[in-house]
Amino acid sequence: MSPPLTWSPRWPPLEPECVVVRGASARVLARALVLDPPRLARYRGVVTDDALVLSGPELPWAEGARYFGRDAGSGWLLVPTTEVASVPTAWLERRYRQALAQAAWPCVLVPEPLTVIPLGAAAPFDPQRLAAWSMP
Repeated sequence: MSPPLTWSPRWPPLEPECVVVRGASARVLARALVLDPPRLARYRGVVTDDALVLSGPELPWAEGARYFGRDAGSGWLLVPTTEVASVPTAWLERRYRQALAQAAWPCVLVPEPLTVIPLGAAAPFDPQRLAAWSMP
């Protein structure tokens, strides 16, 4: 059994490539973006049951937002911009690429709860679908 994956502060932070927002904050952000079509059009992304993942220029801020970027040791796994894993990112990428071979890479590794979100299928958002997703 491998030791648990832990995270510690990273300095300097990585350049952010995407933001993950979960729960009620994700839905609030989604509603705000739907009301601002030019802003929404700048982003590509995905939604999961509980998360909104955006990539693009000028990533938005939202309560609880976490930003992710590429570590020098990884080209396909995005990790938190302000945290470093207890094991090399290249090792994590190899492990997840083997375990999730069918995933649409690149992927985002969200530490808590530990989740891998595929970004390879990221697309422009459909405002109507995003509005429907954002409703409580």
